[in-house]
Amino acid sequence: ISVHTPHPPRSPYSPPGGDPGESDEALAARLRGRPEGEAAHSVALLTARHWRAMQDYAAVCLASSGQTAAMVTAAALHRVLDRVAVGESAVALRPVLLVGVRDTVREWAADDRIAEVLPALQKPAGGRGMRAATTMTPENRTLAHRAFRSLPALARCLLWHVEVEAEPISVPAGLLGMDPDIASG
Repeated sequence: ISVHTPHPPRSPYSPPGGDPGESDEALAARLRGRPEGEAAHSVALLTARHWRAMQDYAAVCLASSGQTAAMVTAAALHRVLDRVAVGESAVALRPVLLVGVRDTVREWAADDRIAEVLPALQKPAGGRGMRAATTMTPENRTLAHRAFRSLPALARCLLWHVEVEAEPISVPAGLLGMDPDIASG
């Protein structure tokens, strides 16, 4: 016997917690100019919303999951949220966080002292391969990359989550704090 539910299953990257109208940018605004203790709520919600996607991507970049992927994820999250706390936009946060993961893997793999203590960075298919790459954007994707960056932040968020992560429109709408009907229009 199956029970039909009127709601589709949640994507594994759906934004948990918080008011459905509470966008990533609204949460980020609470990070700006506040003491660290007062920012805990926003940091917790942003972490809950984006951690899994970041850690999954760290595992792809490293060609390995586990402790190193979690460490890369934490470091990248910290770096990006530090930039957001001083004014960087959080409207299209997921792609920025994923680039932060990639950049952290690449930087750590390029540092022999770090790579020595984190062997996952030395895999040819992972960190070491990223270290050897001259650019992380293939030539044929440069135009697409520039076009994506030139879009307004709301459009980048919607496009990223719907087309790249194949999530329902309700996910980016929730991250943006907007009604899904308006987001799909």
